[in-house]
Amino acid sequence: MVITEVYKDALEEIFNIGIGQAASLLNEITESHISLQVTNLDILSSEEANDRLAKHFEACHLSSVCLDFRGAFSGAIKLIFPVESATELVTYLNDDNRDPLSISQDWDFLKIGTLTEVGNIILNGVMGPIANLLNCHISYFIPVYLEGSIQQLCSSYGIVPHEEILLAQSRFLSEGLQITGEILLIFHLGSLDALMSAIDQELLIDQ
Repeated sequence: MVITEVYKDALEEIFNIGIGQAASLLNEITESHISLQVTNLDILSSEEANDRLAKHFEACHLSSVCLDFRGAFSGAIKLIFPVESATELVTYLNDDNRDPLSISQDWDFLKIGTLTEVGNIILNGVMGPIANLLNCHISYFIPVYLEGSIQQLCSSYGIVPHEEILLAQSRFLSEGLQITGEILLIFHLGSLDALMSAIDQELLIDQ
């Protein structure tokens, strides 16, 4: 599907609204001071997205959170970053002067719990404005945490030919913290057309 600049601009605006709301909620819940930025957004075929992610994350071990959704359009949204960045983020968000040995003993539980919560906040934050601004209903599944190479994650995600993927590079910024990750919004067959139709009806009536 060919996406014109008008629709891409609309998607970027919606995406940035969601990222801003997610950052506010994340800071409120964690009592931290993190800002989120979307530095680049592209709409790609599944093949193009796989190639780009494979090059970007070559030889990286990755942490990811996946949230499936169904409704007016269906698919999945995923947050992916190198495990080193994930570790830095978890350490930052749990810097409460606890005994380092205690943190080490509970590290896997702490990491999975923290990243799942962060991913759920961000991914729901992105999807919420889409549903609200476009006046459509979307239901969410329980978020799932995974680790592995990009090839393993793409396989686990079930990315198949003929799906459209909205790929956004995101950046976590705070004092002494700069983490870059990727947000993938994957649309099942026909769902991107439904999203474009909803944008046309709700946001671009006067275009």
